[in-house]
Amino acid sequence: MDDILSERRLRWLGHVIRMDQQQIPQHVLHWEVPGFKRGPGHPRTNWKSIVNKDLSRMGLTWEEAEVAALNRPEWRQSVTQLGCSVSVVVGRRTSDRDREFGSRPVHCRVA
Repeated sequence: MDDILSERRLRWLGHVIRMDQQQIPQHVLHWEVPGFKRGPGHPRTNWKSIVNKDLSRMGLTWEEAEVAALNRPEWRQSVTQLGCSVSVVVGRRTSDRDREFGSRPVHCRVA
């Protein structure tokens, strides 16, 4: 499950990196509140820190990811190599047996 979530986060990161610089998600990606300091204690986990961990699993830094994500096909291939990609087949009717056992179609891309 963690592989699926990290794949989705990294795919979204690539999408945002390729956006025009004037788009709001592009601004939010690099936005920091000037002069803000957290209080004492364990720092809260945020999206950017989780994505940094996902990138380190790929062996990339944030700057390397910004360059790599500009080439969409290669970025997507490297992101999907992290794990199995789960997708639900659109338009497929679930049978009573599927509902009973909670099964869903799973498609794995082999790298």
